[in-house]
Amino acid sequence: MKWTRATVTALTAASIATAVGACSGGNGSEKPTRSTASAPSTTSPAPSVSAVTTASPSTAYDPNSPQERAKEMARAYFEVSDACLQEPSKAKATCFDSVATTSALNDLRSALSSAQAAQTKQIGFLQVVSTTLLKTDLTNKPKESPPTVPNLTFGVCYDVSKVNVVDYSGKSIVPPDRKPRAIENVIVVNYKYPDPTQWRVGYVVPTGKSC
Repeated sequence: MKWTRATVTALTAASIATAVGACSGGNGSEKPTRSTASAPSTTSPAPSVSAVTTASPSTAYDPNSPQERAKEMARAYFEVSDACLQEPSKAKATCFDSVATTSALNDLRSALSSAQAAQTKQIGFLQVVSTTLLKTDLTNKPKESPPTVPNLTFGVCYDVSKVNVVDYSGKSIVPPDRKPRAIENVIVVNYKYPDPTQWRVGYVVPTGKSC
């Protein structure tokens, strides 16, 4: 079985898949929030992220810059998804709305539904080791078809050595060959740019690499 993380989807969904014999590559009653802004509609068409350009180095730290705002959201994405999957039976489908949209949001909701159906839950929290800005493109043409919206790609190294997933009886269902660390490319988008509160993770792409 291939270990990936596409959020805790990797940890929860992949572990659930193991439990049912499939092979595939806080308080849950409250909605964890990182931003009070409302999330973009889940029906928003996928943005074009093919024309991404290499990020230019910044000479001064600006907490309100697109790079810093998007980086904060990339890290918050993992924190919120962890919190929502601690008690799946109490979590709502809207639990992830403050940090994800489009493909990433659908993946998280699927992971939650799988965990609820299989009566599994996550114990412990993933640790983000590093978040590196790889590419950036602030082109904003939302009326095009498909739309082109500002997007930044981060290479996120995370550690799951202190994370476990257990079934209804408390037995671990984590694959024994799971690697403690991995890298995923996290693409953060903004459908309402330049509003700095509207950055959301749109896509998570496993690299198959460790860190």
